[in-house]
Amino acid sequence: MFKVYIGSNNKTHQVEERKLKKVLNEYFEGYTILKAIGYWKGQKEESRIIEIETRKKAKILTAIKELKEVLQQEEIGLVEIKEALQFI
Repeated sequence: MFKVYIGSNNKTHQVEERKLKKVLNEYFEGYTILKAIGYWKGQKEESRIIEIETRKKAKILTAIKELKEVLQQEEIGLVEIKEALQFI
């Protein structure tokens, strides 16, 4: 499982969720988007945490590269959780 942390657009100060979903839908069948408040360089900003269950790290990295371009992000955070999500 991976968690991806994305901040808001530096100009509009909003998360461009339509663009975010468009990219995610190209790469993954399912994911969860959580609304969050983050801080970047001391400034509060609207953020999103995306949880994706996959073992394909290369696919995650490719999606993040595209998200950085589409959302004009300097950095996107990534956390890899070694334990697999279980559906019960």
